[in-house]
Amino acid sequence: MSHGKGQQCAREAVCIVAEYTSIFGELEGVPRIMMVDSGASPCLISKDCWEQLGSPELLQSNSNLIAANGESLQTIGRCTLGLKIEQFSSTQTFQVVSGLSVDCLLGTSFLDANRCAINFRTQTFTVGNTQAKLFVQPSGCLGLVR
Repeated sequence: MSHGKGQQCAREAVCIVAEYTSIFGELEGVPRIMMVDSGASPCLISKDCWEQLGSPELLQSNSNLIAANGESLQTIGRCTLGLKIEQFSSTQTFQVVSGLSVDCLLGTSFLDANRCAINFRTQTFTVGNTQAKLFVQPSGCLGLVR
C-alpha cells in the first residue's frame, strides 16, 4: 500500500479478542449461554437458536434494530419463550435475528422488568430472589487490518 512519494506502508493484522458478560440459563428447557447486555434494549435470540428450539411460532416484528457497530440487524420476527435462570422462571419476548453472533441476549427490557442487578465485584447476577454466577465468554476475534 503506497502512502505518498514512494513510501510503503506495511500491513499489520491485529486481533482483538472480544468478551461479553454471560450467565447460564434455559430457553424452553434447553440450556443456553445468555449474554447480559445493559447497553441493548430488546432481548434477542439468533435464528439458529430459534431453529434449535423447534422454530416456535413467530409474530411479525416492526422493530428496526441497529447493532453497536451501526449496522442494521435483520429481524425475522418475535416469539415468546420460557426462560429459566437457576430458580427464577418467566416468559420473555425475543426478537429473532439472522446472523446474531450469540444465541441469546438479555437486554434492558428484561433487566428492568425483573429488577436485575449485576455485581461485578462478586461476579453475580441477581434476578428476583435468585443469584446466578456471571462469567466472561469470549466472542471471537474482531479483525483489524492497518
